[in-house]
Parts: sequence; structure tokens; C-alpha cells
Amino acid sequence: MQKEEVKIDSEEIKVTKIKTDKKVWEKVQIPSRWVDGNFPFNFYTYMDKQIGIIFLITGLVIPFSTALLIKLLFSINSDFSNDLSLLNLAVGIVSNGVGFFIIWDKRRSLMFKTTLFFYYVYAVMPIAISLLLSPISLLKIPEYWISSILLIFQSIIFLTLAYWVFNRVSDLRSRFAKTIKQNWKMVLIVTLIGAVTIFALSFLYGLLSQALNLGPGNSNNQNQLADPLTTGVLGSKILYAISLFVFTVIAAPLIEEIVFRDAIFVGTSNRWMGWIMSTILFGYIHISSTGDFVHLFQYLIAGFVLATAFNVCRGNVTYTWAIHVGSNLLSFIILLVSSYAVN
Repeated sequence: MQKEEVKIDSEEIKVTKIKTDKKVWEKVQIPSRWVDGNFPFNFYTYMDKQIGIIFLITGLVIPFSTALLIKLLFSINSDFSNDLSLLNLAVGIVSNGVGFFIIWDKRRSLMFKTTLFFYYVYAVMPIAISLLLSPISLLKIPEYWISSILLIFQSIIFLTLAYWVFNRVSDLRSRFAKTIKQNWKMVLIVTLIGAVTIFALSFLYGLLSQALNLGPGNSNNQNQLADPLTTGVLGSKILYAISLFVFTVIAAPLIEEIVFRDAIFVGTSNRWMGWIMSTILFGYIHISSTGDFVHLFQYLIAGFVLATAFNVCRGNVTYTWAIHVGSNLLSFIILLVSSYAVN
């Protein structure tokens, strides 16, 4: 009898926490639409709080802490070497692998019915893509052509995986399609607000960084993307500009929003925990291969706005995808203009 009472109390505590969680975000949510009632996002897919904590630790805490430790011990004044980058990647894959098997063992049926499974697919994608594309480096092709080829292949892989996810998770597909069709005006409004917010905050942070001399203006990730625009022959520059547009404006936002918003909020099954993990992990993933922690905050800004928008927009990834596309499109235009203005 006492065990039953304890179990009931435990369930009541969980329900109370969920109600409190809902009250906070419901105050700032956009108005409910038909799609929200018929294809709602479940912020509490896993009722077991332990699963959310395991997901947070194995997906963010261990990989982020490891990268920071490697940076402090072996690469404090420079980027990660190839060996350190590989070590950091290996730790992240192993940590996420452990999390996958623990969560899968606890609730096997849910893992493959949601986007959470795709999060773990994405975790091993860097090494998988490297293996698939490694033969290209053996070909006697100028470096300025290889950059375009790599982006084209990555875009094809990303779009193929996105197509697979949309076909596998029917609610995600329906939510996305119906929102675009029925609520396109709201999507445009949210996109404008979100993209402008990211740009404004990033601009202010850039001014602050310069004033305080916090480091170079552009991150290593940005420099790697920009360099092929100014090197090589005219044909390679045009092809690279087109492939960069496809990758940064079309392919990457779609994949990243499925992974860093939809899947993460499923895995944490807590709106606050998801908000924190989504913000930090999105920023970290853009500097994880180089250890460029100096520019981490640049990406945290976008992660913060997108994670907040996901909560405010009732877990509808359509809105955050549109914001991401708008923000990346603006950055792409600025990158083109600045590259050709300088040259």
C-alpha cells in the first residue's frame, strides 16, 4: 500500500512539473492554429526524467567538456590539429553512442518513431561523410574545384536524409506541409522577426568584440566557407557560389533544424532543458572540429534565437527552419558582397 502511494505521489509530481513548465511558455506562445491542434509537437515524449538527463549528459555535457579540456591542455593558443580534432570527434561519437543504447534500451518503440533516431544518425555523419568523400582527395583536381564538389555531395546527402526523415516521421511531414500551406503569413512574420533579431544581435556582438579586442572578426568556419570565393578561376568561383547557396540556404538549415530543435526537444522531453541544450549544442557544433571557442558566442546567438522560437512557436520546426533560411540567406548575400567588394 505504501509503495502504491509513493508511486502515485511520484506521478503527481511529474504532472505538476509539466503543468508549471507549460504555464511559463504558454504565456509567450503564438496563437494556436489548426495544424497545432491536429499535428501537435509533444514536448514530453519521454515522461521519464532520467532519459532527458542521460540525453543531455551524453549529447552535450561530455562532448563539450572534452573539447574544452583538449583546448586548455593541448591547443590553448591555436586551433585543433587533425589528431586533436579526430580525438574530439571520437569522444563525441562514443558519448552519443552510449546515450543511444541507454535510451533505446529504456523505450525502444519511441526511438524510431520520432526524429530522435535521426539525431544519432547526424552524430556519426561527419566521419561517414569523410569516408565517403575521401577518394576525391586522391584525384588530381585543383583545390578550388574540390571545395565545390564537397559542398555538392554534402548537400545531396543532407537533402536525401531530410527526405528520408520526412517520410519516416509522418507528423513532422504533415506539420511542415500544412504550416507552409495554411499559415504562410505567420511564417513570414516570424521569419522576419527572427532573422532580423539574429542579425542585430550578431552585429552588436561584432562591435563589442572589436571594442574589447576579443579576437578576429570572422570565425574559422566562416573563413573556410569564404576563401574559395576569392581563389581559383572564374568558373570555379561561380560553381562554388552556387553550391554554397544550396548548402547554406537550402540543405543545412533543414537538417540542422530537424536535429537541433525537433530531435533535441524530443530527447530532453523538457522545454527548459531542451532550450538550453539546443542553444549550446548548436553553437558548439560549429566550432567542434577546430576548437575555435573564441567565436563560440557568435553561434550561440543564433542557437538562442532559434531555440526560443521553437518554444514560442509550439514546437513547430517550420518556423525555425524559415528563420534559419532567412538568416543564412542574409549572411550569404553579405558574404558575396564583401568578398567581391574586397577583390
